[in-house]
Amino acid sequence: MVAYTLDGARYSLMVAVYAPGAITEPPSALCAASGAYCRDLGVDDGGPVVAKTEDIGTGTLSTVYHFRNTGAQVFVTAYSYDMTSQTPPVDNPTIPVTLDQLEGLATDPAFAL
Repeated sequence: MVAYTLDGARYSLMVAVYAPGAITEPPSALCAASGAYCRDLGVDDGGPVVAKTEDIGTGTLSTVYHFRNTGAQVFVTAYSYDMTSQTPPVDNPTIPVTLDQLEGLATDPAFAL
């Protein structure tokens, strides 16, 4: 988890890498029954890529999921607030990281086990 300040506002970004078999939910389940904005971004290096943006009431988060052909999964999430704050977070109206930028991180082969 990384917290950062941009134009005086606090935000967070998280990268998670999961070992093959750690998460059994298929990519198709991410968008099913979800009230969030969700779309299939295609395939990168043999594995599906899915983007999801959701309002969780206390803020907004955007996540790009890369289901790698090795079975590993990489999720990159950008938050509209500082997840590391010890005080109630201040929700900002936008997330300054684009889905394209999140996809670039999620599909980066450097994020691996």
